[in-house]
Amino acid sequence: MKVRDRRYKITQFKGHVIDCPYADCPCLSCYNVQDCGYYLGSDPFEQWLESFDCLTHVNHGCPDPKPQPNHLFRNTKRFQNRKAGDIFCCIRCGQLCKIGKGEFDFEIIN
Repeated sequence: MKVRDRRYKITQFKGHVIDCPYADCPCLSCYNVQDCGYYLGSDPFEQWLESFDCLTHVNHGCPDPKPQPNHLFRNTKRFQNRKAGDIFCCIRCGQLCKIGKGEFDFEIIN
């Protein structure tokens, strides 16, 4: 699955789309962006191909049990008046999250 931390521009290092197993990976504590690129061919002067990936996943696999996501939400009037069942979009990963299900932690940012 391709995911990215949407707080950064796609041209910035941490804004790159990377391979991860879960859509909420940017909100997990183990998320670790790394350029795992490689040279096309054995000559070091060959073309470098970027391959951004989660270094934790590449080196050790995903932690088990999977950590609970920590989503970010804007401190809007609607969010201040939230109730169970309301749906908000996470600023970091872009997922739609339903309040009250207890499957994630969250932080409020201005």
